[in-house]
Amino acid sequence: MSSSIQELLADGEQVQVRTSPSIMDSSFVKSYVVASVLAIGIFVTSVLPIQLPFNSLYLNVLLVLPLGIVLKSEVERRFIKYFVTSQKVIERRGMLSQTTESTMYENITDVKLSKDINERLFDVGDLKVNTAGHDGATIRLRGLKDPEQYKRTIENNINRAEGSPRPGQQNSFGSGNSDMGGSQDDLGGGLEDSDLGGIGDDDDFGL
Repeated sequence: MSSSIQELLADGEQVQVRTSPSIMDSSFVKSYVVASVLAIGIFVTSVLPIQLPFNSLYLNVLLVLPLGIVLKSEVERRFIKYFVTSQKVIERRGMLSQTTESTMYENITDVKLSKDINERLFDVGDLKVNTAGHDGATIRLRGLKDPEQYKRTIENNINRAEGSPRPGQQNSFGSGNSDMGGSQDDLGGGLEDSDLGGIGDDDDFGL
């Protein structure tokens, strides 16, 4: 873990997840497709016996363009980092000039998962983390592999921060019902004793 991220953590705060966008994220896939089409087009043009209005040397220079698109997208992808800690969600992007955004779990209002058609094929999706406040700040975790896993982790941390009961724990309302049930049993038992007592008295009078 880099020292810069360590500086963002509070005492006792632990990093649970550290990841970057998947190569199958739609925005990066589009760049790779464009680069591939350009490369194929330039190659075919250079091979076919076509009279070009410019020197074929320019074609070799143009071949660098698709490579540049791929490198730019890959560098951008690798320098986007997402951190899910025990206290907050952090997004950091940039190589030389870095931008960092974070939000505490108690400020998160909801977490939305979205997938387009291509991302569904590769189990990749985006998480949109919305926060409370007038600024309506949003952290978007793009291109996550198995995004449901990250969504569950974040939501569990939100519940823990809010002090919500974990699954399997009995809430106070359920306990109240049990107590009420017990009281009803006691009352029922009392009524039965009373009825039995009354029957005994009637028998005595009959005798």
